Amino acid sequence: MVQESLTNALRHAGGAAVDVTLAHDRAATSVEVRNGPRLSGNAAPDPGLGGVGSGRGLRGIAERVRVFGGEFSAGPADSGGWVVRAVVPAGLGQHTAPLVIQQPGASQPLDRDTVEGNEGSAP
Repeated sequence: MVQESLTNALRHAGGAAVDVTLAHDRAATSVEVRNGPRLSGNAAPDPGLGGVGSGRGLRGIAERVRVFGGEFSAGPADSGGWVVRAVVPAGLGQHTAPLVIQQPGASQPLDRDTVEGNEGSAP
């Protein structure tokens, strides 16, 4: 989430300052990435970043956060700029969402028990 948010700020916020806040306690881990408004004179996205992205980055983060029972938000900040927030509850090993890993060349996905029972071997 931080990487995607920093890339978006670099691409779209024209050199604005970015603050990253990470907090963790027994209940949850929270992340906030906030950038200020675009600096005047920096109206165009950075051409070195390959133009506009796919538009799936924040949507993908939201899906992954929600799979683990978390909350996600992204949008304009009150002070200008943009803010991305996620809160993921602690105890992810106990979540109920299915873990499915598709091994290249395999006829069916591996399930959580297969992966956890074979720690040390790469799927």
